[in-house]
Amino acid sequence: MNAIINAYLNEETHPFFSKTATFDGMLEVPRIRANDQIIIPKHIVPLSKAKYCENDFLAESFIAFYEKDSLFKDFLQHPKKYFPILRKAKGVIAPDCSLYFDDPFFINMIAIYMRNSIAHFLQENGFYVIANPRWGNEKTYTTAILPEEMAFLGCPKESIIAIGSFGAIREIEEREHFITGLRIMLCKLTPKIVLVYGAMPSKIFDEFRHLAYFIQFEEWTKYVKGGK
Repeated sequence: MNAIINAYLNEETHPFFSKTATFDGMLEVPRIRANDQIIIPKHIVPLSKAKYCENDFLAESFIAFYEKDSLFKDFLQHPKKYFPILRKAKGVIAPDCSLYFDDPFFINMIAIYMRNSIAHFLQENGFYVIANPRWGNEKTYTTAILPEEMAFLGCPKESIIAIGSFGAIREIEEREHFITGLRIMLCKLTPKIVLVYGAMPSKIFDEFRHLAYFIQFEEWTKYVKGGK
């Protein structure tokens, strides 16, 4: 989480990311535009692993941030440094800034703002970017604190999005929040296609399959060990 705070407080970069953005909700979270066309990648590659991939492989992939925040902390502050590797990919999934249950609500607000601010910045620089709604506990995906579901602000409706189940459904409490948040997200955003990075157990996803077209991508470690 320190990586997110440092990026937000960086006066040289943070205001620049969203200066051309339009904003959503009372928190004025930058909007991620819906893309004119829907592109489906063959692979999803974490940013820290992209430099080890062949160009042909990246050309069929989306680069994502489903890994520890510390592994992409430099990207959050200096995204332009990573443009050369990002341009080798078919697209980019918005940063997956972690939302922790025990963090102050304000910290989670910053994580959501940074997620969309950088996604907007990438779109302004010609990248194909899709939204990555990430929620934590009920404070982020319901109106328990705010009159709007904070986690989904700025994400386009009726479009393609990505979510990460990796590390979010192992424990009972995490799994319950994931399921409830997923239910609300699908009703709120009504996405056409949902890319899922990580496991898609039937006991979680079966009740939602009629609401969107889900496409699963194996977590990177499993993929390199022989996953699909």
